Amino acid sequence: MSPGHRGPHSSFPPTLLHYWLLTENQMDAFASHYHQTDPKDPYRHEYPACMNWDARFLARPPPNLAPEDNFYLSAEERLWVKRRMVGKFIGIRGCDTPIGEAKRRIRFYEQIMERGMAVERRAMSYKPGGVQMD
Repeated sequence: MSPGHRGPHSSFPPTLLHYWLLTENQMDAFASHYHQTDPKDPYRHEYPACMNWDARFLARPPPNLAPEDNFYLSAEERLWVKRRMVGKFIGIRGCDTPIGEAKRRIRFYEQIMERGMAVERRAMSYKPGGVQMD
């Protein structure tokens, strides 16, 4: 029985084959079921392992995103990271966070900050009346 008085998730993989066949939506539901998607959930740390589910990093990119703003994970990368997190959570060996994933997460947030600063710089340099100050 999991914390919060829930039973096992319906897509809990009984074998390694089932684990490798999990879909992204199943892994999202799995993480939510086990209180891993909300950092403020009181049951999140009641499990032997925490997924460290970062909803922003694992988000699907919004539609019609400009190429210069697309620093989101690809569908393949997202699936790989989520599968690794679920594997670590359920105790599969070899699912530790690789250094490349940690670097990718850091770069993701650096790009968000850079984009935000560029927007702020443009907003601060805008002079009423439509004239740009340089």
